[in-house]
Amino acid sequence: MRSHAVLAVLAGSACGRIGFDTDACLGAAEPTVFAANLDRPFHVAADATTLYWTETTAVMACSLAGCGDQPTALASNQATPGGIAVHAGVVYWANNGDGTVVSCPAAGCGSPTPIATGQDVPDAVFVDDQNVYWTDVGNTSNGSVMSCALGGCGGNPTQLAAAQPFLSGIVAAAGNVYWTTYYTGTVMACAIAGCGGQPTAIASAQYDPAEIAADAVNVYRRNLDGAVQRCALGGCDAPLQIGSGAPVGEDTGDVAVDAGTVYWTTYDPNGSLHARRSDAGAPSTALACGVYWPRRIAVTPTAIFLTSYYGGTILQLAR
Repeated sequence: MRSHAVLAVLAGSACGRIGFDTDACLGAAEPTVFAANLDRPFHVAADATTLYWTETTAVMACSLAGCGDQPTALASNQATPGGIAVHAGVVYWANNGDGTVVSCPAAGCGSPTPIATGQDVPDAVFVDDQNVYWTDVGNTSNGSVMSCALGGCGGNPTQLAAAQPFLSGIVAAAGNVYWTTYYTGTVMACAIAGCGGQPTAIASAQYDPAEIAADAVNVYRRNLDGAVQRCALGGCDAPLQIGSGAPVGEDTGDVAVDAGTVYWTTYDPNGSLHARRSDAGAPSTALACGVYWPRRIAVTPTAIFLTSYYGGTILQLAR
């Protein structure tokens, strides 16, 4: 349940729940540093008790109650770990550098279990009750969308789609897998059970769509021009813009949706975190301002976590 402070923000108060020294957030409390002195924290995921994230060569974990700046290394000596997800006590991630997708019990493991090897550049990861899904970006112009049952697939994952150029985010909802192909400006969909290698474009002619999230009704995406757009799971002729931000070059920032609220980051040295009701019934609001390179978001019932990539920290704010 959201705190009264965040409810006030979503109702349109002038200043967000947290922020630094920017005009938009003067007088607001600063965010809490959840973990510091990290090695470029990037992707992040959470379950009911623990926050997990990837660093340059490791996958880390810390209790949501805090760990005194002493996070646990679930796995070290990883080859540039990228996307991460957690489900039913198991953590999944992609290693960009050695072409593997692996898993590890959330309680820890001596060595991660390979789910798939021989991938080109596996990147974004999503997991649901049935499968783990990932993008294999390949040589950027010829990527693949892959899946494997949670119980394993004998090292032979299913290729849902091939020849996908410039893959970025991935998510699954309502029986379909959705992903973005950013330079070609499309949001694609394929049934979880497969689509004969013929995915459907549910939105096209977009400005470099990248990170993606979904609820039971819509998909939401963050575009390189700063827009945050919403489209029905079944497709839309004209996506609804529910948020915006400064155009960015290196990374779009992230987008997440939970309990009727969409959250997104603006990824730059003076970055920010924003929120808006998913039905677009109220204006968007800055929850945090002046955040140094906020890259990815994890949302729990009581808090929002941001990775500050170049700042080497993870920040936390109450919902």
